[in-house]
Amino acid sequence: MSPPAIIAPSILSADFAALGAACSDAMQNNSDWLHIDIMDGHFVPNITFGAPVVSKIRSHVERPTAANGKGTFDCHMMIAEVRTVYAFPPTTIISKALDTNGFNLVIA
Repeated sequence: MSPPAIIAPSILSADFAALGAACSDAMQNNSDWLHIDIMDGHFVPNITFGAPVVSKIRSHVERPTAANGKGTFDCHMMIAEVRTVYAFPPTTIISKALDTNGFNLVIA
């Protein structure tokens, strides 16, 4: 039997002027997770969201109540220096697949 599908729209296509509301709306419209592409301009040429933005949108999306639950942030880390540059407050989790704040980290 196949695992259940997870709907995780990318916030890269959201309206940046109303990012919190767009994230909240996505969750209210049957999304399971939010996919967040994080780019630093070094590992890839583009620059997108940083830890402060991700922390702010968390206040618009309810934290998951279980590992990999509804509200998980699927963070695609396209950055050169993961361990020295990036910290998701209040903790820095790099080696785990999911931390207690609902961040699912994928290190590219």
